[in-house]
Amino acid sequence: AQAFVRGASVGLPASSWRRGGFGFREECAELQRGREVAELERDQLRADIAQARQTLREAAQADERSRIQIGSLARERVDLTMRLERMTDEEKRAREACARLESAKIEQWLLHDGTMALPGREGQSIHA
Repeated sequence: AQAFVRGASVGLPASSWRRGGFGFREECAELQRGREVAELERDQLRADIAQARQTLREAAQADERSRIQIGSLARERVDLTMRLERMTDEEKRAREACARLESAKIEQWLLHDGTMALPGREGQSIHA
């Protein structure tokens, strides 16, 4: 069992205290350097943790902005899909109306052309 010297601020074993000032001072200096290094490492770790927290907050904010943008784009896509369907239906109806109109014009022309070929019309001969 080692005896500790009373009044030694660091609580070093008596053997270290008795070696004289040189060994004791070296040990104290080494302990002080170790303490300073540990404090620097602690401060660096705290700074790293603070930076990581900030990075995490920024990533969470960017994630939220992306979610909002994706929601907006999804709604816009639905709106555009509905507009496209309406426009496609309108185009289909317009094409059908054009086809009916064209057919009606052809029928009118055929009727008109047929009446021109009837007997008794000027310029037309039934004996061709």
